[in-house]
Amino acid sequence: MDALSPLPMVSIITPVLNNRNDLEACIRSVAEQTYRPKEHWIIDGGSNDGTLELIQQYASEWPHIHWISQKDQGIYDAMNHGIELAGGDWLHFLGSDDLLYNPTVLEDIFTDKNLIACDILYGNIILRNSGKVLGEELDLEKLKIQCTHHQATFTRKEVFDTFGKYNTDYKICADWAYTIQCFRTPGLKIRYIDKIIAVYSDEGFSKSSFVLSPRARDRMFKADFDMLFEKFSCSDRFRFFCDNYLPKYLNPYRYAGFIRRRFFRKKTRTLSDA
Repeated sequence: MDALSPLPMVSIITPVLNNRNDLEACIRSVAEQTYRPKEHWIIDGGSNDGTLELIQQYASEWPHIHWISQKDQGIYDAMNHGIELAGGDWLHFLGSDDLLYNPTVLEDIFTDKNLIACDILYGNIILRNSGKVLGEELDLEKLKIQCTHHQATFTRKEVFDTFGKYNTDYKICADWAYTIQCFRTPGLKIRYIDKIIAVYSDEGFSKSSFVLSPRARDRMFKADFDMLFEKFSCSDRFRFFCDNYLPKYLNPYRYAGFIRRRFFRKKTRTLSDA
């Protein structure tokens, strides 16, 4: 970078609720970053297992740590609080049981002027238990099947200023809906970087079930999935019907609920809370 250009501030946002055992390693993985213009916002949902005392202890030692503790409406509500409080140029969401991959992750990215010319950067995660690396370059077609990992994504604060925050109607897939919106926006510079950003705990909030995918478990996201894309091909529509609508026809009770939600909603949900 130009020696006269200040390095951007990076805000790491970590929602937590009663997870003292894992949080300490998360905090240390941020504190040990060689990149200095950073802050770590820890958004506690009202823990009573010693988590808050741990946060206070480390906040007294490291001035880059900031925190609040209050009841919230779930993980995306907590992430939205973090967006409001963050003072950084770039925002990153790191789970309380996740870690930044190594001490130079932030430095490797935010000292590269070509990378930070973008609006959104996303990379890979490595699963803690299996060591498997997940992540690839995505487009709108691939986003119908999978999403970027928020633990491996950096977003300019201005993006949230423009599009608003996460829609808390979506209990598991709000970041997926938000990513679709961003990929559909002309002029938004989104770039994939083939680097491992975070160690992901596959025991966490959005852990996939052997029976139901995250999309299937998030009823609102599942119901709205077709409207998030402007156009589906015939094969897309057939696959979407088999995955989402066919079970409703086979189960009269579920189908009645589907009809009620589809035709008696007072308004169409937007993609953000703002």
